[in-house]
Amino acid sequence: MMFPLVLRLAPIGLLLAACVAAPVPTISPKPPATAAGPAANPAPPKPVLTERTPDSCRLASLQSLIGQPSGNLRTVRLAGASRIIPPGGIISQEDYQPQRINAHIDQRGVITRLECG
Repeated sequence: MMFPLVLRLAPIGLLLAACVAAPVPTISPKPPATAAGPAANPAPPKPVLTERTPDSCRLASLQSLIGQPSGNLRTVRLAGASRIIPPGGIISQEDYQPQRINAHIDQRGVITRLECG
């Protein structure tokens, strides 16, 4: 009669043995960086885009052009170049020029917004 009791308790023992926690690995601390190593003075990241400066193309004096036909850009003396951006037009950041005026127009050719770039 003792044998069947051992057979009944054996699965419970196996289950309990499977629940034993595994040992936790220890992590050794990293040695401090030396002054001569490359991590001591990392180089600052290079800017990807050109930093935009406010009113670098003198937009303050051109606000009266908003709401006017885009042809009026030719009648105004501009400090630099200009370009007309049609509705839905894509502007490449690679071609950014701070002194250039970007005139955004609507479907009728009326200037809706001015910005430097």
